Amino acid sequence: MNNEHDNSNDPHTGHTIGLEKQDTSSSAFSPNPFESGFSNPPFVPEVPKTHSKLGVASFILALVAVVLFIVAIAFGSVFVKQIVDSNIVLADPSDRAAFEASLQNYLEDLGKEFFIPVMIAVMSVLAAMALSFVGLILGIIGAFTKMRKKAYSVVGIIINGLIVVSTIGFFIIGLVFAAAGSV
Repeated sequence: MNNEHDNSNDPHTGHTIGLEKQDTSSSAFSPNPFESGFSNPPFVPEVPKTHSKLGVASFILALVAVVLFIVAIAFGSVFVKQIVDSNIVLADPSDRAAFEASLQNYLEDLGKEFFIPVMIAVMSVLAAMALSFVGLILGIIGAFTKMRKKAYSVVGIIINGLIVVSTIGFFIIGLVFAAAGSV
């Protein structure tokens, strides 16, 4: 009597109970009751992505560096205006000794406070360069973080990269002109 149903008696009532045999050879059956026979993974609600904190830091450093470059340009302009407005009369450069003496007298007449805008401009450029370099590194690290939005990281990389490359480029151009003697 091996049908699909196995008839056995219930010990309490004496009635026949039909139990179906389960086919354990199919792939849909799993001995683990918590494991689904379906190929789709269980639904896990997706956590909303947040912005990368390193990317935000990179973007903020880029903005600060841009402000520092604006400060450097402003103070550099003040220095140039002071030179243009002054009544500088230098000796003929062919007479080296007279030229150096007139230049020395001119610098003494101007005083030390004349060079304060230059110092502020140079310090601003150096600070902007350092902040941009740090911001570039933070932006690159932030762009490779998983499960985070990358918008601020990419914008930080672009702005900081432009600042670093342009500062190095202007420095190299200045060295080339100085070495050529045209400055």
